[in-house]
Amino acid sequence: MQHPCFNKIVLPTLVLSGIFLFFLTAATANNQVVLINEICWMGSQISANNEWLELYNPTASAVDLTGWKLVAIDGSPEIVLSGQIQPNQYFLLERTDDNSVPDITAHGIYTGALGNDGEHLQLLSADNSLIDEAIGWQAGDNAEKLTMSRQTDFGWANSSFAGGTPGNSNTQNTQEINNQETNDYPSALIINELLPNPSDEALEWIELKNLSNANINLNGWSLTDSSGKRFVINNIVIAGNSLAVFQKSETKISLNNSGDVISLFNPAYTLVYSVEYENSYDKWSYARDEDDSWQWTTLPTKLEENQFSLPTVEAPINTGGSPVNTGVNYSDVILISEILPNPTGSDSGEWIELYNSEDKDVDLIGWQVGDNSSKKYIIAASNFESTVIKAKKFFILPRSISAIALNNTGGDAVKLYWPNGSLLDNINYFESAEDDHGYALINNKWVWTSSPTPGGQNILTIKNQPPIVNFEIEGNIVGQPIIFDATESYDPEGEDLIYLWNFGDATTTLSTTTPVISHIFNNSGDYSVVLTVKDILAATAAQEKKLTTANNSPGEAAKTAETCPPNCKVIDIMITELLPNPSGSDTELEWIEIYNAGPTPVDLVNWQLDDAEAGSHPYIITDNMTILPGEYLVFNRPTTKIALNNNYDSVRLFDAQGNLANEVSYNQVAEDASYALDINYNWRWTYVLTPGAGNIADITTLPAMAAEQKSNIKTSLTAKLADVRNFDFGDSIKTEGIVAVEPGTLGKNIFYIVASPPTVSGIQIYCYKKDFPLMAIGDKIEVLGSLSESRGETRLKITDKNNIHLITALDPPLRSAVQIEDIDENLEGALIEIQGELTEAKGSAWWLDDSTEEVKVYIKTTTQIKKGNINIGDTLKITGIVSQWDDEYRVLPRSQKDIEIVSAIKGVTTNKIQDLNNANNKIFKYLLAICCTIIIILASIIIESKKKQ
Repeated sequence: MQHPCFNKIVLPTLVLSGIFLFFLTAATANNQVVLINEICWMGSQISANNEWLELYNPTASAVDLTGWKLVAIDGSPEIVLSGQIQPNQYFLLERTDDNSVPDITAHGIYTGALGNDGEHLQLLSADNSLIDEAIGWQAGDNAEKLTMSRQTDFGWANSSFAGGTPGNSNTQNTQEINNQETNDYPSALIINELLPNPSDEALEWIELKNLSNANINLNGWSLTDSSGKRFVINNIVIAGNSLAVFQKSETKISLNNSGDVISLFNPAYTLVYSVEYENSYDKWSYARDEDDSWQWTTLPTKLEENQFSLPTVEAPINTGGSPVNTGVNYSDVILISEILPNPTGSDSGEWIELYNSEDKDVDLIGWQVGDNSSKKYIIAASNFESTVIKAKKFFILPRSISAIALNNTGGDAVKLYWPNGSLLDNINYFESAEDDHGYALINNKWVWTSSPTPGGQNILTIKNQPPIVNFEIEGNIVGQPIIFDATESYDPEGEDLIYLWNFGDATTTLSTTTPVISHIFNNSGDYSVVLTVKDILAATAAQEKKLTTANNSPGEAAKTAETCPPNCKVIDIMITELLPNPSGSDTELEWIEIYNAGPTPVDLVNWQLDDAEAGSHPYIITDNMTILPGEYLVFNRPTTKIALNNNYDSVRLFDAQGNLANEVSYNQVAEDASYALDINYNWRWTYVLTPGAGNIADITTLPAMAAEQKSNIKTSLTAKLADVRNFDFGDSIKTEGIVAVEPGTLGKNIFYIVASPPTVSGIQIYCYKKDFPLMAIGDKIEVLGSLSESRGETRLKITDKNNIHLITALDPPLRSAVQIEDIDENLEGALIEIQGELTEAKGSAWWLDDSTEEVKVYIKTTTQIKKGNINIGDTLKITGIVSQWDDEYRVLPRSQKDIEIVSAIKGVTTNKIQDLNNANNKIFKYLLAICCTIIIILASIIIESKKKQ
């Protein structure tokens, strides 16, 4: 018999218990937080292939990774995970084999390289939920092999050491380091003396000095060289006003003879002292004097106070003629000026050239010359007619006399010694020497030249290097413009390039002098697109990329199906070229060209051509005429009877139903020039007429014109910065502005200038050669460039640094506070300030809302901006440049100073993982308490029931 309390108490209690237990299970099951913690995308110093990735479990529970994936959105690598990652432990994934990280066993092996240009990595759980992601390489250094390491604020930073910390906590996350201030460590410890070039390199040393009266414990301090190699000091105390020396055998740091940078860091990895030197001398030390200046000395003083002395030189015998220089510091007088290591033919033709920079003659008798070997040649009077090197003249030492053989491969050195054996000058080369190339001192730099000049002024002539080619493809839809961007192609000598495009379809190869073009494919399929770039000396380089075109994206196909009934055709007929003012008879030679940019043939019966309203009568196509995909058709004036005006006019194209299909207007007509639609879909005048074929509307095709013709072509125009956008693309514009962003901050090829207050405007300045003069924020400059557009953003395109002239240096430009809803074309390029709530943050893309509108704030990796303690919900004040990207406007901050936290959301800590753990632990405790209460109630009911029975 059912207990009377069952329906009223027991059944509801069981239902509630089930619900609570469900949420309890869900809460514990969803507590699966795993971080992408460290990425060695650059490989190791041993091999670029030694890449690895590290995951970290910051929670108090183990996480089963079975079925999880770590994938790059471009498809490679795609790593399927298995096994468990224990609480507060690391999970190491190594590329190809278990040798990427020596002495640490990998938890998993994967294949596929990480691109040095960046990857978008996503960590996905077994149900394909996004757990964590890393968007692009926001940190890491390929040259120094510093890994990209996660910080406690969830940002990224370079590792403190080459190779990072695989399987261990990241240096940026170590609590001990984060809590230590630089001021906790004394600043009185300095580098005091170096011995880079002793008789035996094993005898190199670095000397430190304690300038204070107190003892300093050096435990945890470290020394580094320019390669990033680090020596950490352990258990050494340096007494007040004392010295400490560290030998190479202990530090493993090799001091380069040709130059190096030695740095001293405290235990918080803060730089305390650094010294740089160039071209060391045999047995000389590089020492610090009382004024903290550094100089070379012939008196190394390990563990003693530094002393400074240069070698004395005995006066050479004067053999007559001009007075001979004696008693001077010859280091400023005689120098090695050129060498020829690899002459054409026999190497016996090698030579070494010296130069006398003094105003007096110097006798070289007894001077010595050597190479990297122990061999030396002593200049002897018996080998030369005279051993005197005239003032401002050269002295040649042939190999046939000196017997000094310079290496053709593997590099070598040439050293010049005073008669007492002390080193005076030393030059090194590390490359293989090309045939008949001299290694010469030109403008205080050593360079290879194809014009050796023994006994004469050095001349720099360089063998022409082929250009570097690279292009990107954007889009793949048939019948729509696909963008081909070769802005990353360049010439090593900085010369202009010609771009030759072969799209792999029926079109002919296009030649342009601009790096960005667009092209329409008429059919879907696979194409091989080849770009060949050529410099002014005809050196070329080519790159091929595969392109698969499609008719529509799925969404566009669905949209077309709604508006286009069965068997309908997508029609895209356009006017592409016209000739209004031929050199001969206008009535006989004028013509209009149309083009089928669509994917299907089009019947032109009853289509019409016309000029401007109230002009000529329209021409109606009555004959059976079909235009095929990719086909051009030309209509001559004798056929159409359409007279095109020589000053200004329009040409209009109507379909068979009388709808306007296309229209183009023109003015400022040049004689015998056609008005043509170029490959970037801009209209321009060209003297290369192409009726019935693809246009070649490039400005370089304009020949020299008579004065009356020139008056019809726009020349350089001077405009205020706020008025620049009123002109046509292709116009040459001269304007002034204040530098708001330096080159390299927001892109290698660009910088921004803004107008002086109160005007709020600006513009991007672009140079594909990256050839900019030295500029600083606040400089007022004059710019001459061609007005153009990229991804919807207007910019001035300059040729090189000669198009920029400094007017004056001013204070940094002021930002203008605006509301987000006002951000549009009028503010493009301007320096603005916005304030609002951070509503979303995905990698480099943040979204800010000021209640009027929302805008994307895009963090360029080149700015080194870190998110730090910023959280969703914080109110931020952001300064940046307004930039357009296709149909979207965004704000680009320039540096960390451009981001200010106005107010942080209350109750949110920066340690989100701890918050999550605490929240989950509270939920667990609450649900457990509720369940225990329910069990007690049930037990009481059961006991009471038994008593009544």
